[in-house]
Amino acid sequence: VSDEVAHLSAGYSYLKYHDYRLNPEHPPFAKQLGAFPLLFMNLKFGMDTSAWQSAEKWWLGRSFLYTMGNPAQRIIFVSRSIIILMGLFFSVFLFFTVKQLWGLTAALAAVFFYVFSPEILAHSALVNTDFSGACFFFIFFTLLHRVFVTGSAKTLVFTGLAGGLALISKFSMIQILPLFYFYSFILSFFGNEKLPAIRFPWWILALITVFIVWHKTSALIFAAPLLFGWGLILKPNFRLYKNIKINQAMTVLLLLLSLTFLIVALDYLEPAFWLHKFRPFKRFFRGWVIYRDHAKNLQHPGFLFGQTSNHGWRYYYLVALLVKIPAPILIFGFWGIVSVLRDKAWTRWQWLFFILPCALFFF
Repeated sequence: VSDEVAHLSAGYSYLKYHDYRLNPEHPPFAKQLGAFPLLFMNLKFGMDTSAWQSAEKWWLGRSFLYTMGNPAQRIIFVSRSIIILMGLFFSVFLFFTVKQLWGLTAALAAVFFYVFSPEILAHSALVNTDFSGACFFFIFFTLLHRVFVTGSAKTLVFTGLAGGLALISKFSMIQILPLFYFYSFILSFFGNEKLPAIRFPWWILALITVFIVWHKTSALIFAAPLLFGWGLILKPNFRLYKNIKINQAMTVLLLLLSLTFLIVALDYLEPAFWLHKFRPFKRFFRGWVIYRDHAKNLQHPGFLFGQTSNHGWRYYYLVALLVKIPAPILIFGFWGIVSVLRDKAWTRWQWLFFILPCALFFF
């Protein structure tokens, strides 16, 4: 499909030449994942062309696949195979997650509808950012709910890493960052009391501080938990710092944010970065601004029910869901939601881990 032309050439240039000039309006992870097998092929790339100098992704992408003598069919096949493997991995994760929550029958039903969903069949075989973003969005909130139930510190670490993978998969996932604050307090005040108290030593706080101050947006995101952490070290007898729940919430928040942005930094990191200006967050947030402005200016008009619009419709995704998803999946999905709502074993706090992400997606 058209996007794969830009994504494959961009992903290959990221991995082969460590240059991120192509297609900055989409994060690199899915493109790198699809392009990884290409490193083991003897391919030609237009580094000496004017299209590379001007970052003309479409011309360079089409040339990379079709006019430079590279085996286009083989490139597309091996690249899509990696995305298909990710789809298989997610089906395994989905099975064990649902089995743990609602039993074997529900798990088999979930995987059945997953593998026969037209949306999954379409996007899980393409090198684009949509499928990986959706996968890690789901994994992040599922693991977060698991932390709420079990209080597992190990699961909390994996949750932070999943958040990072979501961010480097699709820029729209950046909207989960404000929820880090909300869910950190939910975990601490209403979650399993086995969640351990985390204490950051001063040198870890110093490393995190140095790590994030390179960009004003990342510094703003980290401001509250970092200031709290330094206050706890410098003035431990202050009344606010003696509140165990608030203390735990802020340290959980700092851990989640640190692991998430560690993944972001590693994905955007240049080799021998110490010889250059350290700027992974600059690249990341610059790409997000391009993506945001692209969406805000509506360079691609929307189409719905025979009409086009440069302003879109608030109900577009809801209508798309009802039109594109097969009726059996919608019926059984609704039935499943009603059944779980009637399950008194679930608290209203647990439902927040599923309701808010859905609301975030649609609105």
